[in-house]
Amino acid sequence: MTTPDIIAQRALERDGRAYLVIIERPRQVEDSQDWVCTWSLLDDAGQTVVSVDMGGVDSAQALVFAVMIIGDRLRDEGFTWFGLPGTGFPRHVDPHGAPGVISIFADAPEGLFDQPPTTGSTNAAAGA
Repeated sequence: MTTPDIIAQRALERDGRAYLVIIERPRQVEDSQDWVCTWSLLDDAGQTVVSVDMGGVDSAQALVFAVMIIGDRLRDEGFTWFGLPGTGFPRHVDPHGAPGVISIFADAPEGLFDQPPTTGSTNAAAGA
């Protein structure tokens, strides 16, 4: 068994337990032009809970599909990220019947964007 070439990871929590999502470097499928990117969810004992291979026509597509499917697959599983509900991964949403819409804010707590920026936000063009 080879050690996975991990390119990204994210710590999540659920019911007081720690979990880790790992994303491996995309790799080309042997004797093919296709690519695959593996992501896995590990529990606090380091055991694999789920492992998914996402395919694509190139490494970028395989990586993007892997990241998107994490958000879709784990969305209703009760995970938190930095104490907020959700995983922080983008996922498909369908706000107005539009298929294929992707949102990085789909799991954001309600009202998160109703507050004005608190620091470091200026708009020089606004006064011009």
